[in-house]
Amino acid sequence: MVSIVILTSLTAAAALAGLAFVIFRLQPQLKDMREKQQRSISVADLAEFRDGLAEVSRRVSLVESDLAAVPAMPRGAINVSKRGQVIRLHRRGDDVAEIATAVGLRRSEVDLIIKMQKLVGAAAAAPVTVMTPAPGPERPDPVLAARPSAGSMLRL
Repeated sequence: MVSIVILTSLTAAAALAGLAFVIFRLQPQLKDMREKQQRSISVADLAEFRDGLAEVSRRVSLVESDLAAVPAMPRGAINVSKRGQVIRLHRRGDDVAEIATAVGLRRSEVDLIIKMQKLVGAAAAAPVTVMTPAPGPERPDPVLAARPSAGSMLRL
């Protein structure tokens, strides 16, 4: 009976030793497999990523087509400060191309501003003829005569 107990104990010890050997031998391999599984991307994750990327690509295409369809904004009127800069640089003797670059306008706009300034300057320099009425009897102005006086307004 003692020999059966010893034999059973030895068998159990051998089984436990074998099990411990297998566990310790397979533990690094199990650890490597777990790390690979954590690092790997599942097929479902990859499909979801592709769908998201396709949606973003579609949205970018829509925005690009919308931008292509928008007409260019018309240029507004030239502000007074740019006009003044053009005139000042022209009086200083700068070339039209240099003025256009410095102010940020097209050459045709700079030419137009300079031509308009020359016209205004020529009109201002032209002699002004003032027509005066011929001397004669004083006639009342019909506009002033029809206008009520300050005293008549107070009576109302």
